[in-house]
Amino acid sequence: MPGFRLTGDGGRTIEIRAAHLQQLQPGSWNNLVISYDGSRQQSGLNLYLNGRAIPTQGRGNQNVDISGDIAVDSPLVLGRSLQDGAIEDFRIFNRVVSETEARLLNQWPVIQSVLPIDSTKLGAAGRNALLTYFLLNEYEPSANSPANKTISTSKPTP
Repeated sequence: MPGFRLTGDGGRTIEIRAAHLQQLQPGSWNNLVISYDGSRQQSGLNLYLNGRAIPTQGRGNQNVDISGDIAVDSPLVLGRSLQDGAIEDFRIFNRVVSETEARLLNQWPVIQSVLPIDSTKLGAAGRNALLTYFLLNEYEPSANSPANKTISTSKPTP
C-alpha cells in the first residue's frame, strides 16, 4: 500500500496512505505521485496512482502540523517494503504537482514514444496518449485552467 510520511522536530509526523482498496498492481509498473504544498499540515498531502487522485487514509488528525526543519538525519530510503519490487524513476519538484500534471507524468513515456510516429500508424494507446497531451496543453478551455499553467509545452520532457 503506497504511503508517505514527513517528520518534523519533536517527532511529530504528517502522513498519507492509499486506502486499503488502492493497491499497487503486482507484476506491472505503477506511477505514484505524492504532492505536498509546504503547509506543514496533513491536508497539504495528496496521493495520485497512475495519474488519478485516489482515496487515502491518514487524514484523521487534521490538526497535526509539523514544526521546525523537515530534513533527514540518515539517507533517504525508497521502497523499503517493496518485496521483489523496483523503482525505475524518482523525481522531486520544487512546487505542488496537480492531478493534471500527475496524469501527464503517468502518460509521458507513451507520449514521448509516439511523437515521432505518423499519426495514421498509431494504435489506440498512442492516440489516447496524444489526446491527453493535447487536452492538457493545447485545448483552449483546459490549457487556460490554473492547474495547467505550470505544464511546459516548449520542452521535450515534463
